Amino acid sequence: MGWLFYAKSKAQLINDLTSPTEDAESRLETVAYELNADGGTLWAVLKLIYKDRDNYSETFIACHLLDDHKGLWGFQSIDEDAHPFYFDCPLRFLDMAQHHTCEKWRKMVRQWHRENGIATSASAIA
Repeated sequence: MGWLFYAKSKAQLINDLTSPTEDAESRLETVAYELNADGGTLWAVLKLIYKDRDNYSETFIACHLLDDHKGLWGFQSIDEDAHPFYFDCPLRFLDMAQHHTCEKWRKMVRQWHRENGIATSASAIA
């Protein structure tokens, strides 16, 4: 997927990306989100609820890359199962999202946290 630039501010873009969306078949809700340290990546745990399957739901991690171009803010989204080449996802998100997982990517996220001294306990990066 390419980039979509449309928002007049970064705050508006983040609000749009984290607000619920809905159509006839499903509803998408943001369970948790966090902007990374440099402000260029918005990590989110998303819950997809399928209305036509008795509200069966799945949770997964999305990596929204954020940038501005010609006065507009935009994004490009990558789901965990596509193995984004970004690894500063909050560790707590790994336990929150149980669908569409990529174990290789999760291992690299844990390694990134170990190497950057961010984990608060050994069990958090096991």
